[in-house]
Amino acid sequence: MIENKLPLDDPRWRDLDTFYHDGLHLRSKLIEWMAGVDASGSLRFDDEFTDDIFQMVLHQGTVVSSTFAVVPYCYELASRIPVKEASELWLWIGWAEEVRSAHGVYFVREGREPEPEWLMPAYREAIDLTAAVVENLRDDIEMGQHSYLTGDEGCWEALGKTLPALQRNANLPSYPEKPRRVTKKSGSSSTGEAGSE
Repeated sequence: MIENKLPLDDPRWRDLDTFYHDGLHLRSKLIEWMAGVDASGSLRFDDEFTDDIFQMVLHQGTVVSSTFAVVPYCYELASRIPVKEASELWLWIGWAEEVRSAHGVYFVREGREPEPEWLMPAYREAIDLTAAVVENLRDDIEMGQHSYLTGDEGCWEALGKTLPALQRNANLPSYPEKPRRVTKKSGSSSTGEAGSE
């Protein structure tokens, strides 16, 4: 749980910018979305419902103030569902951070913060946690797990490309382009590039 995220009953949702509708509409969709994990742990909403939320806060390569409130919830939802479904949410978080770091916030008006500092602690925590998850996922994929993410239908290629932005802005060390792993030769351990013998 990300403790300092904006509570869903906080009246400040109405002050957040969105691309469509308003902050209160976004909040109601988010409440429905967060309650949408069924007994099996799968998200019971279709892609169109999820896309509606994303379009409100990350539209055509731009982020708005509400993006910073939604990202922590997106991470929490991803942590409750299977990896295959969660990978799309991690990808969305990565895109949001890439856009923020490259272009800043859209709809910055006179008297408004370029980034809403009061939302940044929870946002940063979500970025830190997502960076760690994606790094671990990359290691798992190198070990042959989660093959469904690497095929034509998978999102690993795009998700992997967001990792540098996540790492750069997380409170984590940066990692080499290719993950390093320990390989065993003749009973001893040595460290080499992934895939090397």
